[in-house]
Amino acid sequence: MHRIDVPSATENSQFTEGSPVGGVPATTVSAAWLNDVQEELISILVAANIAPVKGQQNQVLQALQGLIAAGQQSNAGQVAWFAVKTAPAGYLKCNGLTIGKPGSGATARENADVLALYVALWNDWSNDILAIQTSGGAPTGRGPSAQADWDALKRLPLPEIRGEGIRAWDDGRGVDAGRQFGSWQSGQIESHSHNASSGGAGTHSHSGSAAEAGSHNHLEGHSIKSDMVAQYGTGGVAASGSERTGSNQIGQAYTSTDGVHSHSLTILAAGDHSHTISVGNTGGNETRMRNIALSAFIRYL
Repeated sequence: MHRIDVPSATENSQFTEGSPVGGVPATTVSAAWLNDVQEELISILVAANIAPVKGQQNQVLQALQGLIAAGQQSNAGQVAWFAVKTAPAGYLKCNGLTIGKPGSGATARENADVLALYVALWNDWSNDILAIQTSGGAPTGRGPSAQADWDALKRLPLPEIRGEGIRAWDDGRGVDAGRQFGSWQSGQIESHSHNASSGGAGTHSHSGSAAEAGSHNHLEGHSIKSDMVAQYGTGGVAASGSERTGSNQIGQAYTSTDGVHSHSLTILAAGDHSHTISVGNTGGNETRMRNIALSAFIRYL
């Protein structure tokens, strides 16, 4: 790099627009100076592993951001909740889209400044969960290292957190045993039982009644003899209804009427008891606490 040194430059190597009135020519920009400026800027992109793209006017900025992030402890991979819908600078939506090197065709961010996040996710997330892709978007196996896959233009998906809750990784504690880091878990209700009962009725009886029989006679199993007929006639027997002796059976005797009456009815007690109760289903399609929907963004710088 050098300061402009053509004859039309000022004495302290500065540019001037010249002065037609004073006869001072404008500074001529030399090819040597332009080439120096160009290569100085290109060297920043090269250091950040960014390929120059014609018409893209923020690559030096991106390169500097990437180099700064690489030169300090990176927060790449930090997931934060925001009360806005658009990811702020340095963050990407946790929506399952991909990141990768320029030329990889990554769908979330295709830039050198996502290398730190790419490496962090590649190292800690299984390919079963974040399946790496070719530059064409087809699932593929992982290479020997994150840098190797980065250089091979492979895309790496971001975590998909939209609509999900977050649970701390068990990490061997045993509360949520067997969980793989970053794995998804469906909702469930812990096994339990419900108690249901009805109040006991206690020992009791039920009242009951029989319909009135009305005035009627009861047949009695005695024969009426001819001598009784002669004494009492065929319309009845003595008030006692006792059997009379004699010959020639000709009919039957009747007891006296009881008049209009009813019969008592006793129903035995059922004893102390309860009744079966059926409890119907309730609720929706998931178990959840009260909540508010915010945006989950992941830091790449």
